[in-house]
Amino acid sequence: MIKSYFTIAWRNLLRGKFFTAINVFGLACGISVSLLMVIHLRHELSYDTIWQDHELIYRLGTKAWAKNAPLLATSIKSHFPEMENTGRFFLNGSSIIRGNDKVIPTQNNFLVDQATLSVFRFPFVYGNSEKALLDPKSIVITRDVSEKLFGKGDPTGKVIEVDDHQEYTITGVMENIPLNSHLKIETLVSIEGADVAANTGRSWKAVDIYVRFKSHEDAAAMAGKLRDYEYEYFEGARTKEELDQNDDHFEFHQVASIHLYSHREKEMGRNSDVQYIYLFSALAIFIILIASINFVNLFTARSVRRMKEIGVKKVMGASRAQLFRQFLSETFLLTAISTSVAVLLGLVMLPFYNELSGLALVPADLLNSINLLLLGGITIFIALLAGFYPSLVISRYKITESLSRYASVGTVSFFKKLLVTFQFVISCVVILLTVVVSRQMNYIQDRDIGMSKEGVVTVKLYGQLVKDMNDHPGVLKDRLLRNSNIIGVGMTARTIGERVGYDGFVLTGSPEEDRQDVRHLRAADEGYVTALGLTLLEGRNFLSGDTTTGAFIINEEAAKRYAKGGNIDELIGKSLGHDPQKGEGKIVGIVKDFNFVSLHSAIEPMVIAYGHNWIDNLLVRVADTKDLSSTVEFIRSEAAAFTPGSFIVFNFLDDQLDQLYETENKMFAIFNLFSILSVIIAILGLVALSAHSVEARVKEIGIRKVLGATVADILVILSGEYMRLLVIASVLSIPLAWYVANLWLTTFAFKVGLAWWMFVLPCVALVLFTLLILVAQSLKPATADPVDSLRWE
Repeated sequence: MIKSYFTIAWRNLLRGKFFTAINVFGLACGISVSLLMVIHLRHELSYDTIWQDHELIYRLGTKAWAKNAPLLATSIKSHFPEMENTGRFFLNGSSIIRGNDKVIPTQNNFLVDQATLSVFRFPFVYGNSEKALLDPKSIVITRDVSEKLFGKGDPTGKVIEVDDHQEYTITGVMENIPLNSHLKIETLVSIEGADVAANTGRSWKAVDIYVRFKSHEDAAAMAGKLRDYEYEYFEGARTKEELDQNDDHFEFHQVASIHLYSHREKEMGRNSDVQYIYLFSALAIFIILIASINFVNLFTARSVRRMKEIGVKKVMGASRAQLFRQFLSETFLLTAISTSVAVLLGLVMLPFYNELSGLALVPADLLNSINLLLLGGITIFIALLAGFYPSLVISRYKITESLSRYASVGTVSFFKKLLVTFQFVISCVVILLTVVVSRQMNYIQDRDIGMSKEGVVTVKLYGQLVKDMNDHPGVLKDRLLRNSNIIGVGMTARTIGERVGYDGFVLTGSPEEDRQDVRHLRAADEGYVTALGLTLLEGRNFLSGDTTTGAFIINEEAAKRYAKGGNIDELIGKSLGHDPQKGEGKIVGIVKDFNFVSLHSAIEPMVIAYGHNWIDNLLVRVADTKDLSSTVEFIRSEAAAFTPGSFIVFNFLDDQLDQLYETENKMFAIFNLFSILSVIIAILGLVALSAHSVEARVKEIGIRKVLGATVADILVILSGEYMRLLVIASVLSIPLAWYVANLWLTTFAFKVGLAWWMFVLPCVALVLFTLLILVAQSLKPATADPVDSLRWE
């Protein structure tokens, strides 16, 4: 019996090849795309759940800061026995590592406690994790670093040189940190004995402090005691009233929540945002809904066309239950085929999706047990949704009603209209949001950020080259400027896009309450302003003689704060420093505000200090970007001549700025692609429904033409119903899209304004495009000979 159900179902599918193909393709596309997005979302939600008992690991930060004082880690551990371990991470900057006659650059190098290894319980490939960092001259490296230097095998016991002057013995090799962790680690060195560990300042926010609790109950109890401990910790340094007024109290941040929910100052890296989880979850649901609605609509419409078949089967003795099972078997067969095609499409799309999203998904991620269960659930749900309604309604008709070609199907028609309207509301919202996202990303690219980002090569310096540049700052610069294509060279401690720390500065002679917390770029030279193309509003640029006298250049925002409503030019020549009684240098210039971080953040007051200490970046401005390869090679050769064996890494400033919007760029690329796909699926469904409608009304068209209807009249009749639904969907989608767009734009300090045409014009374009398709499809039956139409059965 079951076999006969599926045999009949297969024959029915083959009988309507066009409609079957659209149903299978549309549903398969929807399932495959949604499945890929679900895998992406699961990856985002899995951040830092990889650690053993991750629920017991917390970061000890504050309301506004991710980092805290080094002293806090040891103080709080001795105060609260419910803490199993505390560990500190101090970013030690970028380095070069030499070993086995090879040299590699590393970016994620940290000073940590031995206890840090116990907090996270990093899996070790070689070495003993319980003793790996007890010796200050020991180092733990990742498997990737180990294989780059030594290939396969155990490198423990071997000596490597870091930054051309420090030797460490490898005591451990840990597994590479997975992509789904906010920790990015390449090397770990003991923090004991380092200056940062000896610092006793209570407010210096320099290290990431992580805590492992013994139990969930201990973590909850400790959170309730944290405020009282904070008052005790700062006793003698800051009063309770000052702490409450500042409102930057200690907080525990559950490690698995950091990636999506933490956007504090001095994060280890740029985190994602839970808003994108909501957005992509909605998009995945929307796409599968659009595909499912198409499937349900078309299957229901085709089922209604089989009224005579149902009548004949009832005459032959078929029961209502048998007819019910027959329809369900057809929907299960069709959805099973669609799901199989969806899996194949997903496997084909996987490399492209990886490139688009920056992930490293493999076929096993697509075909794991959870996803297979999800696919099975989707198949059953859609099959029941598409098969239950026609099975229930059509099988209940009496034999005489079923044999009548014109049996009442008004309820099905209303259901179909409702679903068509709903799916086009979704499609319109997705299109409108894509327009807004596109406008914002173009705004980011085109906005004047106060400097000239094109034609700037950023050069990262390492090892002995850094020391030589600081000791003899002008030598390499003069050599580089001999190249006619190089028109400016600047030195700096931080490149654009890197977060610059805060410091409190006050004009000499001003009261302490006039102190301003400003961004402090600790070192830049006289070439910094020229290399970046900054606009000097008042005063002058740095001079080489400023080394002995001390000099600062401030931005407009800082000048406005210090001027207090007065003329900013009056600040030129005034002394500035940390101590209100003693200036550390004079304000020599004021530059136009420039975005030194992403447009997510408002421009903050900034003080740029003249100096050569801590400088490990060159900014090289070139005249002609067409010949960059030879210019880059020239810089490399001159650096090697200046410091033999030197190692440098090149980048381009505009690329660095683009990386600040990596999350948005990936989101936009995925959103743009899938919004187009959702519209294609919706229109395909509408085309299939329209084709079915035309097929069902061939004789009606013939009668209308005999009675005098024109081709235009017929086109209006055939397409007007769907056009009304599309117009209604467009009107409903505009306020919803406006709300979501406004919500997303709040994450940017600088954003594009929303205008009515950004919402109305795309809807009009979609309506006109759909009208064109419907008219083209209806043209053939509208112009056909009515004699042929009336003969059709």
